[in-house]
Amino acid sequence: MKKQNSNRNIKYLILHVSGNSNLNLRAQCIQDYFLRPKAQGGKGWSRGGYHKIIEGDGDIFTFYDDNDVTFGIKPFRGISNANSLHVCTIGGINRSGKPVDNRTEAQRKSQARVIQEYTEKYPNIKILGHNQTDLKPCPCYNVPKFLQSIGIPDKFILFDDFRGVLKANGY
Repeated sequence: MKKQNSNRNIKYLILHVSGNSNLNLRAQCIQDYFLRPKAQGGKGWSRGGYHKIIEGDGDIFTFYDDNDVTFGIKPFRGISNANSLHVCTIGGINRSGKPVDNRTEAQRKSQARVIQEYTEKYPNIKILGHNQTDLKPCPCYNVPKFLQSIGIPDKFILFDDFRGVLKANGY
């Protein structure tokens, strides 16, 4: 992957989960949910929340170019959609509706590949979980620990638990 060629000042890669228990859900279903009108049970947004979505079998779907701003987070301490990329894995909820890290091995491998590509393309990028900027459990695991487990150098990892969600949830 080439070094940064985006017209945006990409500073962050934010990891997400889709918030469902069905790991067979298709990426296009998530994208459609964002774009579907509220009256029809969707978000009614003009664009989706994620640049890439990783399905349960590890297949990676790209919905937006890096130059496109998506709607993945609410701005927090200088971290915003304008300076971030968003990658989602299908899952994150068990059948009882509780947050859980239910990523498949195939998802973890694909996620590691995407993260590695972004660190090569954006040598100053910082990677974090949505739960580091919001009170939501998404992505339902400790992103800094995951990144270290796959060999991502610390210089790419944002360790701050701004809202205390990682600690509060035992991630």
